[in-house]
Amino acid sequence: MAEREIEELLVFYVGGTLDPIETARMEAAIAADPALELQVATLRALREASEETAQSPGEFGLARLMRDVETDSAPRAAMPRTRIWQAVAGIAVAAFLAQAVLVTQSSDEVTLAGEDVSGDLIVAFAPDATEGAIRDLLVSEGLIIVDGPSALGLYVLELPDGADPTAATDALVASGLVESVEDAP
Repeated sequence: MAEREIEELLVFYVGGTLDPIETARMEAAIAADPALELQVATLRALREASEETAQSPGEFGLARLMRDVETDSAPRAAMPRTRIWQAVAGIAVAAFLAQAVLVTQSSDEVTLAGEDVSGDLIVAFAPDATEGAIRDLLVSEGLIIVDGPSALGLYVLELPDGADPTAATDALVASGLVESVEDAP
């Protein structure tokens, strides 16, 4: 018998559901291999243990189960609030306050949402402009995105030191990637 076939039939052998020919072949294979004897003994022990635990609880067990079911289905009084929920709420409030304090004490390098951002130009790129084309344009002109996109899709750009805003605006418009350019307030 092949090893795989033996492994597949081992459970059926222990369960006593094999036909006489297969049973004889399995017994011959088990007699020849001590490891298979150990597997058979283990499977039999597992089967016996599962049969012992699967026995009926009897009349007494059934009566106890029915009593527990009736008790569980009875209406319960409203459970009093426990201190644990108050502790959890206190921890949540403390975490919120700690986060609020950290945000208000943040350094000037961080720009919070809604704060004014300094820049030179406000730009709306064309919807079909690709990220690569926009990046190439900005690099060629020395422009830096300092904010955006906003909810309206606007970007705030910063010019390099000493650059002419009119020349940068003309280059952006001429690229075909920009829908509108305005000077930043």
